[in-house]
Amino acid sequence: MGTTTFPPLNQPVGQTVRYHIRSGKYDVTLYDWQQYLRFADALVR
Repeated sequence: MGTTTFPPLNQPVGQTVRYHIRSGKYDVTLYDWQQYLRFADALVR
């Protein structure tokens, strides 16, 4: 993923494997879906 430490909040890391941690409550939010879709979009381009 290009890092050996946790990334800052709301800053995804990685290329073929992605990781993000966001601020806020434990839930799947619009921000999470945006990250999933950006990752998927990058894979098919």
